Amino acid sequence: MPQGTCAREGCDKPRRGLMEVCERHYRAEIHAGHGECSVDGCTTTWQIRGMCLKHYHRWRRYGSTDDPRPESTALVACSADGCDETPKSRGLCSKHYQADQRLKYGHCKVEDCTNRATNRQGWCAKHYGRWLKWGDPHHVTERRKMALICKVEDCGSPTRAKGYCVGHLANFNKYGDPMGRPPRTTRTCARCRKDFPVADFNINESKCYPCCALHEQDRRATRLSRAHGVVVTATELRERQESRCAICGTHESEAGGNGRRLHVDHDHVTNEVRGLLCTRCNTGLGMFLDDIGRLEAAITYLKDPPARSLSRLF
Repeated sequence: MPQGTCAREGCDKPRRGLMEVCERHYRAEIHAGHGECSVDGCTTTWQIRGMCLKHYHRWRRYGSTDDPRPESTALVACSADGCDETPKSRGLCSKHYQADQRLKYGHCKVEDCTNRATNRQGWCAKHYGRWLKWGDPHHVTERRKMALICKVEDCGSPTRAKGYCVGHLANFNKYGDPMGRPPRTTRTCARCRKDFPVADFNINESKCYPCCALHEQDRRATRLSRAHGVVVTATELRERQESRCAICGTHESEAGGNGRRLHVDHDHVTNEVRGLLCTRCNTGLGMFLDDIGRLEAAITYLKDPPARSLSRLF
């Protein structure tokens, strides 16, 4: 070990090991806090005897803080292809070293087994356990053979968990039934909130067929009434008219026409919504072109037809 006196001014006591100070000043430095490693070019905080752990272990093992390996063999980069990371162990960086440890024994040598081997025999944990118990890594009991097939009838796929294959297991976890979601027989209308058979719904509609027609009437009445700065819906008119025609008073269930419903009547010139009419009254107004004069002439005609004045008794 190197000899000499303490480097502190006025102190002629011998140095402490590889330190440049004596025991007293060494203790003082410990209480004052750790500094950098005393080895030239090393900026790591010293831990023992003024050296970092790396240089301390070199000094303990080789008697010197210099790298004992020849300069030509000192690795500056990971030995894996295309990796420039600093090597940590066995010439590999941390990532490649861990990957190498995981595949230390390679893959299981049993055919069709993709698990990694966990022992020197080259078997995975499953086949190694079979070998310990039965003396054969391929041994499978009859009960186990039955459990390897999905328990759903007519399904020969291998099991994944709970006795089901991957597909039936997913259905079981999601719907509680390995066969999947049971077919729907009814749906709830989004307008009237009643349950109807699935056949009473259009595929792309959330309302039943009767409510779809009423919904379209509301949309039409709202669109036409907005031209006058108000909003009138067919539902409000139906409630006010008590589901009866505004002219003849026929109930909507007896109105006839498509779907047996009242029709939204509006002025074809101003688009003003006037009310709900049955099929006959709505068609009649359309035939008279909404002309009051023609309607009054028709009333006069019905009261006093021309043929009545020409009729004679036989």
